[in-house]
Amino acid sequence: MPIDYLPILILVIVTTAFACLALFVPTLLGPRNPTERKLLRYESGKIPFGNTRRRFPVEYYLTAMLFIVLDIAVILCIPGRRYLEA
Repeated sequence: MPIDYLPILILVIVTTAFACLALFVPTLLGPRNPTERKLLRYESGKIPFGNTRRRFPVEYYLTAMLFIVLDIAVILCIPGRRYLEA
């Protein structure tokens, strides 16, 4: 029985190895010429000013919650595939 899970184990090992290679090879082989201008922090191409940890207005959270509620409502309104086949 455990031999039946061998392909899944091989798949997990191969994908983990590929992910590690994809993350670490570019850092080893990539160009390294950081300049002072490249190391500056920016947001959307603009130099940030003021505190970035400011509080969001309540309307932002209300809009987000409304979006989630409507998203769930749309998902629940669409019938599942098994109901369409009958």
